[in-house]
Amino acid sequence: MSLSQLPVDTLDQWGVDASWFTLPGKPDDQHWIPVSGGADSSALAILMHLMYPEVPFKLLFTDTLAEEPEIYTTLDKLEAFLGVQIIRLKPELGLYELIEKFGGYMPSASSRYCTRELKLRPWEAFLKGQMQQNQAVHTYVGVRADESSRLAFAHPLIETHMPFLDLDLRRKEVYRVLANTIGIPRSYDRRSRSGCSCCPFQRTTELVGLYQAQPIEFKRGMRVEKPSASDADRFPANATSVAEEVGLTANHLSFPIPARLIDPDASPSTWGRWQGRGGVSLFGTTGFFVAYELLVHPGVGGDGVWWQNFVTFSTSLAGIKKQMDTFYLHRLSTAELKGIDEDQMREELRLVIAFIEAPADLVNTHKLSAESFTWKPGVSFAQIRHLVDWGRRSLHAAWIKQELARTVDAEDHPLGWMYEHRQGLKAALEKLNDVTGDVVSFDLYEPREPDPEEEFDETLIACPMCSL
Repeated sequence: MSLSQLPVDTLDQWGVDASWFTLPGKPDDQHWIPVSGGADSSALAILMHLMYPEVPFKLLFTDTLAEEPEIYTTLDKLEAFLGVQIIRLKPELGLYELIEKFGGYMPSASSRYCTRELKLRPWEAFLKGQMQQNQAVHTYVGVRADESSRLAFAHPLIETHMPFLDLDLRRKEVYRVLANTIGIPRSYDRRSRSGCSCCPFQRTTELVGLYQAQPIEFKRGMRVEKPSASDADRFPANATSVAEEVGLTANHLSFPIPARLIDPDASPSTWGRWQGRGGVSLFGTTGFFVAYELLVHPGVGGDGVWWQNFVTFSTSLAGIKKQMDTFYLHRLSTAELKGIDEDQMREELRLVIAFIEAPADLVNTHKLSAESFTWKPGVSFAQIRHLVDWGRRSLHAAWIKQELARTVDAEDHPLGWMYEHRQGLKAALEKLNDVTGDVVSFDLYEPREPDPEEEFDETLIACPMCSL
């Protein structure tokens, strides 16, 4: 599909009233759209070309050489859809080389030199070279109506405009534009913004998603963190995956199915304050919460579950509930990535919280010391890897035991599929010799419904240039 193939009433179908935004400037002014390969800037470029087909908009991308791989795919799609070449600026030193040049000093919320050095300065220098006498330069950034308090980058020689505010377009409308044109970037399945794969402004759920979806990029980010001497060896990669240990492929494993999903009349779990029971190892036990998601559709085998994913972890119940409330909003707005709409997502999504006890000599849940320097304050990439691996291992082991308990009757029917399934799981359990955590309890979690008038909470976003 291309821009010219869209129906003439496309803007009406998307709920966009173009009369709410008037193109600024004179006919011979320059009009630039900085694109990042993310959702907002891509949707803005599509809308501006659709509303003003006679205007020669120019698109500019500044590379950090540490971008999410999907960003380059999205830029290629956008170029093909609009029939416009995107000018791509590449730095001499990428993000990781810049960190090395600065003596290992990492970017953070209080030191955003990555945006300054790799996005703003190259962008500013390039546009200055494009300026001509008596010609204004206009740039358009995708700050949405649900984040109106957010500031866009400004420059005294450049006029910055935010069409989404005038058009009253929010996150939902932005994703609708993409879903009907070039598609929502696949990385938005796990993160709410584009940008560097290791961006310090990501949530824990997003970093967990990075670890599972882009392990090479995750390792690149982990190598530059600076844990303190006391934290350096606290989070080893010591949890072998169940699939690797027992020889099953990942699609033959699952996470435990909550009782209320099997039987709607089952009573919900009561979450009390955890008290370590001890006795698992010489050093006692430690506990942490994990959360995972299931997509369930009637008639699908395996309790209706057709997709599942490990989402996050926390040492507190309040903490993991807060993470899942935000994650729920993100899932609703990106339903198209699963091939369904928002209403179907509400019907089929099941969020599950589980509590895991594990040997304290193998699993470490303690907070980082103040002397550790990491991408996200308070948590290191090594710690994320450590707890995600232990969480997944413990959940898979618990599912095997749950499935064996549920298929006892299959022993009396040796010619049936369920019998073969059960024998395979019994063999797998016998091979599971290494320690796993104990899934003490798990149940469905009912997230807080989002308020449509509430601004989307995306705290500590560096700059629209970097992360739209």
